[in-house]
Amino acid sequence: MDVTRTGDWILTFMNQAMYPLDPRPEEIRIEDIAHALSNICRFNGHTREFYSVAEHSCNVHDIAYGTEHTLEDCRCALMHDASEAYLCDIPRPLKLHEGWPQMYHDAEERLMQVISQKYRFKWPMPDFLGELDDRVLGTEFQQLLPSHGAVHLTDRLLPYPGLYIHCWNPIVAEREFLHRFRRLFGFAR
Repeated sequence: MDVTRTGDWILTFMNQAMYPLDPRPEEIRIEDIAHALSNICRFNGHTREFYSVAEHSCNVHDIAYGTEHTLEDCRCALMHDASEAYLCDIPRPLKLHEGWPQMYHDAEERLMQVISQKYRFKWPMPDFLGELDDRVLGTEFQQLLPSHGAVHLTDRLLPYPGLYIHCWNPIVAEREFLHRFRRLFGFAR
């Protein structure tokens, strides 16, 4: 066993030592991903109600699933934010800012490569997913933010018609995420 690892480790919900800066497939557990994402609030917590990254991922998946995308596309849609289970959800303005530490981007990229390798989905994600993610984001702006009128929604952030944000509690969000995962991937770990 190689004891030389990059960075320090975190202890996950499933009692696994996991090195976010030096991830290994055997340290990744879907139960950890589902649990953590269900407890992380989108928009850095600036929502009317608690709204988890897990529910967001389910919403992106549900649109892909309901619009005749391939099984591979639906897998990517559900798992597109999986790295945030180990690195946290960083608000988009920081992630996209030119001065944001390259270390975070590198860690996120490496982690998504390992997660996609373990669960056998395409990485980098297909192009359609960015547009879908933006449409869900537009819906989130409209339904969850206290004053969405102050935000100018560009065409790419227009709400997705018919999408309703439920604001599931973490227990429901975890269960729903795992239900979709099992349907798409057919296994639990």
